[in-house]
Amino acid sequence: MFVNRRPVERESPRGGAFARKKVLTYDDEYFESLELELELQDKARAAFRERSDWVCLRSEAGWVVRSTPACATHEDFRRGHMAHSGVAAEALALVFYYMAAVEHLSGDEIERYWRAVDYYFEKRQDDPYDEGLWHNDEGEWRGNPATSQVVCLAINRAHQLDAEIEPNVRKAARAAFLEREARARAREAAAKAQRLEYVEV
Repeated sequence: MFVNRRPVERESPRGGAFARKKVLTYDDEYFESLELELELQDKARAAFRERSDWVCLRSEAGWVVRSTPACATHEDFRRGHMAHSGVAAEALALVFYYMAAVEHLSGDEIERYWRAVDYYFEKRQDDPYDEGLWHNDEGEWRGNPATSQVVCLAINRAHQLDAEIEPNVRKAARAAFLEREARARAREAAAKAQRLEYVEV
């Protein structure tokens, strides 16, 4: 079972200008985090194309997330882990759920994306209030959304699907998804090329 064991960190004092104290090492971990974190942003846009997609994913997952405001919309969720106003935790969790249930990625593969997001918030971004445990700070949700309970639930759900579905069935479903995506991209490229043929110059 996936459990985030990050220790509680002391709160940074408010006020004053923030000077970056992190020393980044541009190693394989950095570049993998950069690549996977950008992929996750694309996946968020794919998962929440329409309001109906958002409603369906929330209904299927069945999570009630305190940090998500009642006024949140699918447009907020399209920002994924970069969403504001407490939305980031549920958005990231639902993207992971989408990856497991729709894209048929394994729990181990999804954990790679989790580590990429965790690395982003803890080492790459500059705001000290977006580090450490996801928490409510005087009515405002701050911290690293990758540490939230709902994200842990999403990763565990992915591992649960791995255990419930035969590996060859899971692999075939993944291959079928990738084939559908390839056909969709081909249709989109063909339609774009056809539109360009009618452009007058």
